[in-house]
Amino acid sequence: LVSYETTLAELPAKWETFLEELALLPYPMDGVVIKFADKSFRESLGNTAHHPRGEIAYKYSNVKRESVLLDVEWSFGKNNLTPVALMEPVAFSGVTVKRATLHNVQNIIDMDLHIGDTITVERAGDVIPYISSSTPGENRRSPLIDRCPACGSTLERKGPELVCPDKDCP
Repeated sequence: LVSYETTLAELPAKWETFLEELALLPYPMDGVVIKFADKSFRESLGNTAHHPRGEIAYKYSNVKRESVLLDVEWSFGKNNLTPVALMEPVAFSGVTVKRATLHNVQNIIDMDLHIGDTITVERAGDVIPYISSSTPGENRRSPLIDRCPACGSTLERKGPELVCPDKDCP
């Protein structure tokens, strides 16, 4: 086990350092247990039906990393085009992430996301990478497309999605 001791007042300033050190461990972790160092005080608080009152499990599954959006790849699925972010690699608990879903074209528009932007990447449930925010880069270009990458037809918007209207599209 890895253990750190700090005061409650110092914890916010030391938190990021703790997370960085824990990320270097040779096994994945999705959280920590925070407990009072004074064992007699901790035990004096008693227990609920579920857990000791002097300890609490803290999940930090939404760790954030910054990267740069390099490109957007458009893939087909569920009768529409799904944008996938291609980014400079970032590490999360021993996993290197280079791609993240952008969900749909409306999401790109709502975030004003452009190739070259600095992006904040998170992993939902410590598994699925997604972009939660972006900061405009110096040399930006739009990732949006208007032609189907498979057949060249003009794409149509259906709600938040881009679709190819060509029924014979491969």
